Amino acid sequence: MVYSNNNPPSPWLNSIGEPNPSSDASFIEYLRWMRLQSPNKSQNALDSAKMLELLQRIDKGDYSVNLEKLTARTKKLAHDWFVVECPWRIRVGGSTAPESMLLPAFDSLGMPYIPSSTFKGVARAVAKREGICAKEIRRIFGDINPETSMGIVTFLDAYPLPGEDKQGGLKPDMANAIWTWDKNNQPQYKPNPNVFLSLLKPNFVIGLRKGVDCDDDTLQKVKQWLLKGLVQGIGSRINSGYGELKLGRKDLNSLPPEKRPKKSTIILRVPFELQGQLIHGYQRINWNWEEKENNWEAKPQAVAEVRPIAFRSMLRYWFRAFALGVLPKKQVRELETFIFGGIEPKAKNGLFQIEVINGNTSQNDNLQDGILILRQSLFTEDRLKSSVSKLLNSLTWLMFHLGGVGQGARRPYYKRQGNPARRGVDLIPKREEIKPDILQNHWTLPRTPQEFQILFQQQLQRFYSALGVFSQINIDYRQPLQDVIPATAHTWLEAVDINCEILVIRKATRDANPVNKPYPLEVLHNQFHNLESSNYTTAKSLCGGIKKESIKKRDEIDRDVIASPIWIANLQKYQVITVFGANQDPRKEYLNTIKHSVTNSPNNFDCYAQIFPIQD
Repeated sequence: MVYSNNNPPSPWLNSIGEPNPSSDASFIEYLRWMRLQSPNKSQNALDSAKMLELLQRIDKGDYSVNLEKLTARTKKLAHDWFVVECPWRIRVGGSTAPESMLLPAFDSLGMPYIPSSTFKGVARAVAKREGICAKEIRRIFGDINPETSMGIVTFLDAYPLPGEDKQGGLKPDMANAIWTWDKNNQPQYKPNPNVFLSLLKPNFVIGLRKGVDCDDDTLQKVKQWLLKGLVQGIGSRINSGYGELKLGRKDLNSLPPEKRPKKSTIILRVPFELQGQLIHGYQRINWNWEEKENNWEAKPQAVAEVRPIAFRSMLRYWFRAFALGVLPKKQVRELETFIFGGIEPKAKNGLFQIEVINGNTSQNDNLQDGILILRQSLFTEDRLKSSVSKLLNSLTWLMFHLGGVGQGARRPYYKRQGNPARRGVDLIPKREEIKPDILQNHWTLPRTPQEFQILFQQQLQRFYSALGVFSQINIDYRQPLQDVIPATAHTWLEAVDINCEILVIRKATRDANPVNKPYPLEVLHNQFHNLESSNYTTAKSLCGGIKKESIKKRDEIDRDVIASPIWIANLQKYQVITVFGANQDPRKEYLNTIKHSVTNSPNNFDCYAQIFPIQD
């Protein structure tokens, strides 16, 4: 089909005879239509922009009539029902739709829901953890071995209340596995954004029904087991902030304090603020007509969202970077999966859960804030909980003082002419809101770079001490591994190893105008632009880049997107610069420029300290 400048492209696989569904048609109806209209997938495949636009059509749906009927049915059938709230996102069950799109669970009408089997499994698991005997569990929940037994409590499917969006919270979502391990146990930077659907801040009506031999006491006992499980999270990606459910205020207040469900133990609680490019989820698509190309061009626009999984990914990144400096790569890969969870070689839950509460985004001010909370996982052995707490306390401190989170995390926030008008991001702990005992010991910024150096190295020592418990190796972080991959001008390992250097300098700009770039970033960009036109390969090895090029030295190596080997964090008093492969130019030259400027400036740049490697 030929499109004019008055008719944007259709997102459908086959745009001839495009449907005009009713506003209450579920998203599943769209997908069923796609299957019918796609006799040859290779010829009708959706590109990413059209898929995103198709997902945007969810916003036009109105499922309120069906959802109100379904939730009313639950209330009528149940002997006891209650409402639970999801503070962020949840994804339970589901399947793979056309174009490999991941979907949550939908019923036969295409309405999002949580299957009753999920609740039954959650309550049964809690009962087992509390030591209920197998015979009693079989009597209450039923079983199929050694013979079929029905159980005496019926769990009902749970549907979301329509909510303000009239869709039960059904929204596009995004997963992006930025780092992967290759077959040689080498971490690879390969961003791979995948769009899927989840439910954003839904409220579910959950009902339980008594069987013939079930009394009220047993029903209430099962309800307590279920509530205990729900507050820990259900569905996929629990440890990344998905699936947390809490009892509505009215229902919670109706329970005596001793019966109110409690979450797992808090490891750390840090109020924070982000300023700059922020954390983003999925992208929205706007189509613009390009006169020169005589065609429509997709213009993606990232949607800002405070996402707990972004903090988890950054903690995972810095864990890997520090561990690779002292442990073999294969062992680091195994420990990373053990502590953070993963799906290869088999699924593991990880040793902690992460959540963000009171998350807010101010798009106009380019601000996000909230409270980051790390909790012990229910699956962590008691003997490891102390080490998990020590490791995550230090690792979180290091994350906050080495860079940002979200888009532009490797650069401090600054304003510029052009599009985008803002680049980089500052991750700022709200130090005045951190508990006094924690603030006094770790989170108060020291008076001098030398004192900051001591504090930073104390956190390193705590981190490596806890890491030694998991690795069962006595780690001396002053002696990094010698058998890591040698850094060259154009290759390096993103690891705090013998080739890495970390500096702290006093906060410095050319003048007091906050619009200007911080001094270390200004130096970096000046050197990059000086190299860019004459030697892009060298420039890319200084600052990263997205243009494809080849390194022609001995063997030709093709490089695509390369992340910057330099991180710059802008703190209240200081800037922290982390350089991977710092023993090779052009990165070595960049560091020497910074040190020379700081040492010889009588005004703004009065001193610096080398944090890593450790100097005796």
